[in-house]
Amino acid sequence: MTDLSRRAICLLICLTFASGASGFKTAIIPSDPSLLSEQVGREAAFHLSISDLEFKKVEKKNALLSSFQSLNVSPDILLTWGEGGKGFMIGYRFELKGEVGADLLRTTSDYMVNERRFTSRTELNLDYRVVRDEDFFVGAGKAIGNIQLGCRLSLHRQTLKKGEIVSEMRLSAVHGEDVNPNDPRQLIPAIVDGLKYSLEREDRPERDENKSALNADISIGMRPEGIDGLRLSLIFRNLLFPQTPLPIRAGLAFHSIWEPRRWFELHFRAEKLLGMRPMTLIGAHLTGLQNG
Repeated sequence: MTDLSRRAICLLICLTFASGASGFKTAIIPSDPSLLSEQVGREAAFHLSISDLEFKKVEKKNALLSSFQSLNVSPDILLTWGEGGKGFMIGYRFELKGEVGADLLRTTSDYMVNERRFTSRTELNLDYRVVRDEDFFVGAGKAIGNIQLGCRLSLHRQTLKKGEIVSEMRLSAVHGEDVNPNDPRQLIPAIVDGLKYSLEREDRPERDENKSALNADISIGMRPEGIDGLRLSLIFRNLLFPQTPLPIRAGLAFHSIWEPRRWFELHFRAEKLLGMRPMTLIGAHLTGLQNG
């Protein structure tokens, strides 16, 4: 059985391509727009992250083999520009989350003596849930004294597809009257010679919905005196309570960045959404030894 840590995969597989030296920070700006107040010049970036990569076997009664798979892929494109304690951004983010449960049921077979017909059936059931999230967003940040303020406004579109796909593989054979069904030496070759294969597939959707809604985040950041390279921020998330097929919950997030060297960053993030368990994330990033 392979059971991979979701958080570990999220940290391991993340690609960033940026036109400037602060490429990794551009991946954080959409979730912490107060960072825009520190933006200098223009920058374009592309990010790709892969997380929730999981495959595991599941024990189920009356199933020959059962498994669960999940995958989360999220690319985004971001343009930022700023100077003099003010910054702006515009971007697009796409996220695809998929979960599939597969059950291969045991083969059943029967032989109808009167019809001289043999039939074998094997079913494969797939329970799926696919969520596609798209965000077109703009944002701005401004420094007011030692405080940095930021706001992000987005048009969020979510598509949810959930259901079951039932596939049945069927083998059937009909033999002639000259075959004695009580004699295996005649019956088995006759069935093998007359086997025909067919596959039936039925999609049984439970939900197929999509909806768009406006959303907004506000963040407040600062660099406390006395600790070089430390930045703290508080983010108020999903303030417009967007009503999508899977409701997006409002909440708070705390984000800190500590940069003891110009080439090294340590990130910590804690988040609590209404009705959800708290989530924490710790990561480190090397920005490039050439900057040291």
